[in-house]
Amino acid sequence: MTIKKIMVPFVEVKSAERAFAAAVPFAKKCSAHIDVVHLRLNAEPPVSAFYPPVTASYAAEQARFMKEASDILSKDLRELFRACAERFDVKLAAADHHDEAGSTAAWREIEGPTFDDLAAHARVCDMVVMARPDSHAPGYDTGVIETVLFGAGRPVLVAGPEGSEGFPERVTIAWDGGREAARAVALSLPVLAEAKDVTVLTVGKLAASREPPESVVAYLRLHGVHATAVKLSPGDSAEDTFQTEAEHRSAQLIVMGAYSHSRLRQLILGGFTRSLLGGSETPLLLSH
Repeated sequence: MTIKKIMVPFVEVKSAERAFAAAVPFAKKCSAHIDVVHLRLNAEPPVSAFYPPVTASYAAEQARFMKEASDILSKDLRELFRACAERFDVKLAAADHHDEAGSTAAWREIEGPTFDDLAAHARVCDMVVMARPDSHAPGYDTGVIETVLFGAGRPVLVAGPEGSEGFPERVTIAWDGGREAARAVALSLPVLAEAKDVTVLTVGKLAASREPPESVVAYLRLHGVHATAVKLSPGDSAEDTFQTEAEHRSAQLIVMGAYSHSRLRQLILGGFTRSLLGGSETPLLLSH
């Protein structure tokens, strides 16, 4: 079990550059192929949404504007891809990757009406790498991470705001005994196997029906991963307690299940996933 294909969606310039940089250490460590995918949204303004007499001309003008903006973005992102490949010494190669070539990358452009198309293409990769958008990114950029996370069925690495720090050697696993956490642990095994320090961290008391962090440690040991179980009381906030402990352990990657509660509930009430996506300086490896 290893990482051989990493998909990096290119949505906007700043986050795309950080995402590519975050994917490189994994590609070099595993001699993997980076599949850079840009989705050109082909949705046109619906005529029914406007009223005569300006309906046809306004819709046509909007369609022309959207196409011009799409062309410019596509050109900028493709140039960025080539510059990133050169900067990080990643060979340009087709998708028929082989280990002897080392780390490789290729550009792919697709069309579709929504970002769900990115999720569909991500289903045939080992890991998706994206970057948390900054405050100047388009509003839709944040939602793309959730769309791919929910639709792909693959682990999604969300790079931190400062970009890549190399392949993670110190990993903290957020363990609550749930389905999503279990998937995250299983899908992250190729990364955990290469890490030097792994902590399985539980905040608060688990239900009696859920496996404790010691069981995860025993499971990982069967895969040749040495890990340590840590249990903490939540204090005022489970999220703050977890992040403080992860920082104390100098974690370079946090592995966690995402959205064990619905997105609507987390949007209204807050939640562990949204808290870390919005506030963690450490890269996150997420699975739903």
